Amino acid sequence: MENSDALRVLVVSSSPLVGTKPLDLEEERKRLREAFGKTKGNIEVHYLPHATVKSIQEALLDDYDVFHFVGLSTEKGELVLEQEDGNDYCLPGDDLAGMLKDSGIKLAVLIACYSYSDAVSEKLEGKIPSIIGVRKDKPLPVVAGSAFTSMFYTALAKGKSVNRSFEDGKTAIDLMKGLKKYSLSKLFVLTQKEDNTLITGGSVGNYTEIEPVKTPCNLPKADRFLGRIGEMVAINKNLKGKDNHIINLHGVAGIGKTALALEAARWQKERGYFKGGVFWHSVELNPTLSGLLESISNAFEMESTLTEKEVLGYLNKNDCLLVIDNFQTVLDLDDNGNEQAEKVIQFLQNIIDSTHVLITSRRNHIGLRNERDIYLGELPIEIAKKLFIEIVGERGWKPGKEVPDYRTNNDITNICELLGCVPLAIVLSAPLLHTERISVGELYERLKKEGEMHNLLDEDKRAVPRLKDYKASLLLSYSTLKDDAKYAFAVMSIFSGWTGEEAVKDIIPNITEIFEKGMHDLERKNLIRCIGEGKSRRWQHLPIIKSFAFEKLKEYDIDIETLKLNHANYYLKIAEKYEQGKEHLWKFLDPEWDNITSAADFISDKFNENFNNFKNLNESQIKENKIVNLTGEYALALKHVAYFRHLGKQGERWLKTGLEAFNLKGDEKRKSLMCNQIGLIHDAQGDYPEAIKWYNKSMETSEKISDTAGIGAIYNNIASIHYAQGNYPEALKWYNKSLEIKEKIGDTAGLATTYNNIGLIHDAQGNYPEALKWYNKSLEIKEKIGDIAGFAATYNNIAAIHYAQGNYSLALKWYNKSREIMEKIGNTAGLAATYNNIGEVHRVQGNYPDALKWFNKSGEISEKIGNTAGLAATYNNIAAIHYAQGDYPEALKWYNKSWEITEKIGDTAGLAATYNNIGEVHRVQGNYPEALRWYKKSAEIKEKIEDSITLSDTYIDIGNIHYAQGNYSDAEKYYYKGFRISKDIGIKLKQAEIGYVLGKILLKRKNTYDALEVLKEVKEAFKEIHNKKGLADTCLELGNIYQMLNDYEMSRWLYKDALRFYKDLGDLSGEAVTETNLGRLEIRTNLFSDAEKHLKDAYKYFVNANDYKKQDAIHQLLQITQQISKG
Repeated sequence: MENSDALRVLVVSSSPLVGTKPLDLEEERKRLREAFGKTKGNIEVHYLPHATVKSIQEALLDDYDVFHFVGLSTEKGELVLEQEDGNDYCLPGDDLAGMLKDSGIKLAVLIACYSYSDAVSEKLEGKIPSIIGVRKDKPLPVVAGSAFTSMFYTALAKGKSVNRSFEDGKTAIDLMKGLKKYSLSKLFVLTQKEDNTLITGGSVGNYTEIEPVKTPCNLPKADRFLGRIGEMVAINKNLKGKDNHIINLHGVAGIGKTALALEAARWQKERGYFKGGVFWHSVELNPTLSGLLESISNAFEMESTLTEKEVLGYLNKNDCLLVIDNFQTVLDLDDNGNEQAEKVIQFLQNIIDSTHVLITSRRNHIGLRNERDIYLGELPIEIAKKLFIEIVGERGWKPGKEVPDYRTNNDITNICELLGCVPLAIVLSAPLLHTERISVGELYERLKKEGEMHNLLDEDKRAVPRLKDYKASLLLSYSTLKDDAKYAFAVMSIFSGWTGEEAVKDIIPNITEIFEKGMHDLERKNLIRCIGEGKSRRWQHLPIIKSFAFEKLKEYDIDIETLKLNHANYYLKIAEKYEQGKEHLWKFLDPEWDNITSAADFISDKFNENFNNFKNLNESQIKENKIVNLTGEYALALKHVAYFRHLGKQGERWLKTGLEAFNLKGDEKRKSLMCNQIGLIHDAQGDYPEAIKWYNKSMETSEKISDTAGIGAIYNNIASIHYAQGNYPEALKWYNKSLEIKEKIGDTAGLATTYNNIGLIHDAQGNYPEALKWYNKSLEIKEKIGDIAGFAATYNNIAAIHYAQGNYSLALKWYNKSREIMEKIGNTAGLAATYNNIGEVHRVQGNYPDALKWFNKSGEISEKIGNTAGLAATYNNIAAIHYAQGDYPEALKWYNKSWEITEKIGDTAGLAATYNNIGEVHRVQGNYPEALRWYKKSAEIKEKIEDSITLSDTYIDIGNIHYAQGNYSDAEKYYYKGFRISKDIGIKLKQAEIGYVLGKILLKRKNTYDALEVLKEVKEAFKEIHNKKGLADTCLELGNIYQMLNDYEMSRWLYKDALRFYKDLGDLSGEAVTETNLGRLEIRTNLFSDAEKHLKDAYKYFVNANDYKKQDAIHQLLQITQQISKG
């Protein structure tokens, strides 16, 4: 949140791809952070992610106090800014002055060579109190600029004046060793209208970074990257257009496609150009659609995997960049008719132009819609030589020799030309100078010989021989390995993803003694990648090298299938830790996920290959068969993660092979479990008919073996489907069937869950006393068995009941009990929701300062854990407070912030809700045309996504606008549309609620008989779903109508029904209103003693409620009654 009392600083760091050396922007930010962190006042800093003219102009509209520029400038005093494609743009001094002069900036600091010019100074004189720049006399070393910046802002933050801080900055340069003699401090110039102090405060202040909303991103750590500036600019240009939203970056193997794609994605991410997110997926590691969906889900730091529909919806609504590396793998599989590859290609075809897709492959054209092909050729010779020497410098050099200069050494030129300037070939060859202690000339001859031996020399006639690709370098590097390293190199090919030392030693035979030396040799020669240190080190083959290593594995006298079985056995132990109820711990297991899934896929493949043979085995042979056993064990281990992370077809495949394995073993109980879990996967996808089919299969098996516990679980799952569909009576029926079983077998934990679920049904039906009863029963069990997390959930549900009943003090009490537990167990996501709920209670009580406090606490957690949806909800609630306070501009501001997030994350339902809220703000301001526009935008989305439930509410809102404008026919049309939709979709509660509103509107329009017919339907709907509150309110309204129609018997009967329902609910207010209406009715029918009794009962309530207006009205009625009865 912005602090109006803070000093606001805009930091612009410019580092275009073209024309300048790259700046270390993170190091610059670190220096400023350290300086500002010592502040005695409040400082807010916004680091502008992209230094374009447009972005600077837009940022300056936000009223900053300090403008800080770091970058380069020309000798003319032009600041070197960026263009969106990475090219440079030189901003003339006159233009800079024009941007800053009316911006309200109090201090401009331009840390760049030649940034002080007469043009800038003259234009800004008298407009900006203080300007700091650098003279044209000589270039400014980076170290001098850094020293000045650090000390200047440190002094400024401690409350020193601008002039004093400026002098301290210059002194810091003079005190640096070796710099004073160059008089560099004299390059800095301060122009001031008058000296001033920008920071005031106490001994300790507050430093805040104003960050843009964090965008989802899962880019891996970048490898070495040199050159390719022209190609980067070409990619950037294509990423800005809509005509070519799929870019195919193609070239030969090892040419650097992956490194370039990663660098381009990183550059775009750093500058915030793709606000929807930057996503990375390597199909060589996982060529399936589920693997792609999982990678995108990981960018959101979600425990569960988003569905295909959810991901497509997000990508097609937001400005995203999706990078798919090594797409050649998918294309090769598709050529062979692979179903999964076809699904990946179809998925890409379904992405529309809002998202750009950057693909790396070896094919010069793929054939996708709106495809743009960019060829990646060899490195320029100077860059290739620089890369070679950089690697040589990292790995060391032959003793007695210095590292050669790449600019003058002809041998380096020759060897890079021989290698075809292919980056991977250079990366594999350069380390051999040190590891083999040979000269550049010797390395050249050995590479050339390797090429001749394996026919890898280019056949074109050249003055200098040239190798076709990286393979000669790989063969030569491999040939230099000792036997231990060769063995390690080969066996590492059975692993997927990153692998630790423990796994390698446990799985690979005869490697413990040779492990350290072998892996060290591979690392030195860049034949394997390594991350981490000590016991935390992990290794991984480059995908392009892994296939070569696997071929070498076949040369050893080793049973590869046995090795893979060892691998599967090892990772099964880790897979078994993906337990239900411990989802928050899964992230610690996820580094092994690639190996777990590859092991599970291997076992499934082996099972399917040998299935017909397995069917011929006897019981004893089946029992001892490793593949059959592992298939079942992997299905059991991964059953919950397959459901929870929406792994779709991949997860279903594991479970179905598990089902067949348990069928062979005759394990009926686990067959039933597999069917139930497959049902859960379809349930999670919203495919209820398929889910029911598998639940029924599970039930048949469970009934066959009298597995009562299993049957109880299935009943519970079937009930949940009916609950999701809004069929509460049917859901209640199945929950009760589940309850009978759990009570019978003494499943206490299961009882607690079912009690809670039954409570949810009554809660949804508005039968709060009954809901509370079941929640308390659930709570009693959870307290007995020590289910602490369960306490928090049930406390939250109980609080929600009290909130719905308007008993806010009790609601707060239970929300706080839930909060205390969540704080204790560290449930951050739950805490964000609970803080939000507490804030909501304060909001409805009108306690807006406390409401804001809790909403802000919720927002802080949501922002910290990357819960963008939660953040949007918090912004929405903050807007609601400003709305309630009548501060409509501020409400609109926060609704717009919520809108930005919901649009970015593709939350279409949330977007529709926010549009509705914005419409509501315009409505209360009397701006009906604008309100109607936003309501209709909301309705359009809801119609599109078929959100019929809330669409009916929006139709009511639109109807209200027409009603307020006196357009009664349109108003009635929309009210009926809302009513009919709710009726058609069969959600009785919604039908009844909207019908109730429609009935009251029809009454206002004097359409008494139409209102009567609608409210009759409403009464039946409430009756069908056992909603006593709705029944009570509707009976009351119907009683009023019949009294108007002089049908006093029907009116009396309905009032008494309403009274009975209100008493059951403990709704004293409803009782009092009904008693009042009954009193009026009995006066009209001359039953004065009955009238007096009803009115006295009502009077007692209004006295206790301090409702003086209604007390007076009833008092007058009582007087009239007593007078008439006496007279």
